[in-house]
Amino acid sequence: MARYTPEEQKNLEYLILMLLGTSKKRELSLLQIEKEMFLLRESAMKLIGDYYSFIAHYRGPYSKEIYESLISPLYLDDDWIYENSRDKLSGGDIRLTSEGCDNFKKLKDEIVKNKHKELIEIFAAMDILHDLYDKLTSKELLYFIYTSPEFKKYITKSIVYDEVVTEKTKESLRKKLAGGIQ
Repeated sequence: MARYTPEEQKNLEYLILMLLGTSKKRELSLLQIEKEMFLLRESAMKLIGDYYSFIAHYRGPYSKEIYESLISPLYLDDDWIYENSRDKLSGGDIRLTSEGCDNFKKLKDEIVKNKHKELIEIFAAMDILHDLYDKLTSKELLYFIYTSPEFKKYITKSIVYDEVVTEKTKESLRKKLAGGIQ
């Protein structure tokens, strides 16, 4: 996190709060948050800018800035809780606290009240991401990223590729997509 100014770090933590708050579950795995932030950055770069970076890593695209902000937030340290998991793929769960829910509501109300166009568009993009990806398992989400030609450079260091890119995962994902993700 050292490369960020305090203002940039605070803004990154608010983006995380927005992502958690817009999820109907109010709880996402570390992998889901990281990969949804990756997909958000890829699809809404003009809104977010080059705000955080990703590199090829053991479980696909990885952002040290996002990981550190999730595990040890500097500004919103009471807004979510990290719970470790025995599941090696998900990386544990991040859950909004009641304070985080309150802060998210205040933030959203302020953004809507002030008609902040870019942030309203980011909220809309996050809603779409959740509709598409929140129901996927960690394997299915990684399968989607790993098999997308534009993301090939992020799988070069994966240690779970063979476990993820299987016919079983492909069929599971196909069934969910054919039935509509709700």
